[in-house]
Amino acid sequence: MGFDVDELEMNTTPDGNRVLVRPRVVDAGYASRKLLRLTGLDVQENQAKRLLNDLDA
Repeated sequence: MGFDVDELEMNTTPDGNRVLVRPRVVDAGYASRKLLRLTGLDVQENQAKRLLNDLDA
């Protein structure tokens, strides 16, 4: 999509012909700040994204 998404909400219309997608965009540095808050690790953004994905898995 070209930006980081924190949450994604998807809803189907009652007739089932459309899907409504509402991404919630996060600001730059979100992952590194979240990882720092959770673990105390101070890393670059891309490494923080990978580590957070590993923690979620």
